[in-house]
Amino acid sequence: MGYGRKSTSVFCMGRFTNSTTFVCILIDSYLIEVMTTLYSIINFIESLAVITNLLFHN
Repeated sequence: MGYGRKSTSVFCMGRFTNSTTFVCILIDSYLIEVMTTLYSIINFIESLAVITNLLFHN
């Protein structure tokens, strides 16, 4: 999984004194992964819809 990435841990160590920034950076990297996953799922559903549309119209 994408939990142990180097960019995330560098940011966490650099901002460890400020708990708010620490939390925000963790949430940001997590949200990016969630959005990427959602985007690929939506693309997959849309391509399925196109395929079924073609099948039913033929």
